[in-house]
Amino acid sequence: MKRFAGRAKFLIGAAFWCLVFCCTSSRITAQEKTIWEIGKFDSSSAEFRSQGIDYSNKESDAVYRVGKSKDGEDWPRFQPGPANGMAGGRAHPFTILFTLPGKPAGVYRLTVGSCTKLRGFPTFNWK
Repeated sequence: MKRFAGRAKFLIGAAFWCLVFCCTSSRITAQEKTIWEIGKFDSSSAEFRSQGIDYSNKESDAVYRVGKSKDGEDWPRFQPGPANGMAGGRAHPFTILFTLPGKPAGVYRLTVGSCTKLRGFPTFNWK
């Protein structure tokens, strides 16, 4: 009888700790939070600027300031590459400036969407 009582206590104790772990593990996982985004992930570039951009002029290269810039005014719909002679035949840096509310901690994920009409996939250079 003592043997059975010992096993029962062990099983109850093990079950208790499993229950505690399962109930608190949802609190341990981090919640996903969007820090910033430009546009919508809707397979469309309709919300971005498409008129009045002189791509041959370096002054037209996009600089997007998160919290101040507007998608339809400050981020171009078309982003040419250096092989595009009609756009000046040069590299076109597209800059995104943002601040974080505090010291970065944890894991951050950058998701980039691309609507491309050409063969291949665009090349991204990060600085």
